[in-house]
Amino acid sequence: MHRSCLIACSLILSVGCYFHSVVSDAPPEPGSTVLVKLSQDSDPRLTALIGPNAYLVDGHVLKSTPDSLALALSHVQRLGGHVEPWHGEHVAFPRSMVVGVERRRLSVPATAALVGGIMTGLAALGKAVAKPPVMH
Repeated sequence: MHRSCLIACSLILSVGCYFHSVVSDAPPEPGSTVLVKLSQDSDPRLTALIGPNAYLVDGHVLKSTPDSLALALSHVQRLGGHVEPWHGEHVAFPRSMVVGVERRRLSVPATAALVGGIMTGLAALGKAVAKPPVMH
């Protein structure tokens, strides 16, 4: 039972609860995780970079300048909702293609509440399973 609890907690903490906040005051710092909304203008440069109908990309910032935003991509979402995993490929997006940037951050209170709730549920389940059967 203890091993199951440890595995469950490890999985939750590795995933965690995250929120996105709009980056408007300063360019995102290298190493930060961002979600980038792309322009839907039919720009052949965008198609050449990551394929057709790309709508959102997420990844780690490599470099941010007034002219471009370079990312190590982890996902590309296409119009229609299809999400493709990427494996850290480096792509520099011209700023003219970037409509918005959101920074991804761990929500410690939400993650702690989730872990606490799961631990409570697992403890209750453990007690229910461990009780001896009632004989009549």
